[in-house]
Amino acid sequence: AFRLVLAIGIFAVLGERFAEAAPANDGFASAAALEGPSVADMVSNVDASKEVDEPEHAGDPGGLSLWWIWTAPSDGLLTVSTAGSTAEGGGPLDTVLALYTGSSLTGLAATEVTSNDEDPATPNTSRTLLLVRSGQIFRIAVDSSAAFGPPIGGTVLLTLTLDASGNNDDLADRVVLSGASVTRNWTNRGGTREAGESL
Repeated sequence: AFRLVLAIGIFAVLGERFAEAAPANDGFASAAALEGPSVADMVSNVDASKEVDEPEHAGDPGGLSLWWIWTAPSDGLLTVSTAGSTAEGGGPLDTVLALYTGSSLTGLAATEVTSNDEDPATPNTSRTLLLVRSGQIFRIAVDSSAAFGPPIGGTVLLTLTLDASGNNDDLADRVVLSGASVTRNWTNRGGTREAGESL
């Protein structure tokens, strides 16, 4: 009887430790809140998990997802990146990234506004560009890729940068280009058609 009680006690302690090991923003409902036009957060996903009904972010099965929630403080061009994320054994963490507007896991895939598996500029990390409107609420998921085997855990560095001068969706908010040679990295994701705009 003593051994049985001892074993139950050990399992209970281990169970508590495993539960405590999961990141605070492991679940969709417990997404970490981010605020401001420029913000970064660093979290380990080593003990993270994937929920029932959770979509495959950027088409990847993943398995170690983390969640954030962010409300756009103004109109602008939003850049979301996982550059600087590191794998537990060293080197860059192979991430996938997706942004959603849905408020529930049920049917969330249908609310995806943008996703990315590979940023060409920084291999293994993810990066998206999106035109946003003030007050829009986004759920952001970052997972480790399982495209070439089980997902590898590590430290996720999520960075959001909002360029309020880069709205460029409406004629009145157009970005002025000048000079003989100019290059701007842009996107039409999140863009809309104005009333009266020609087809």
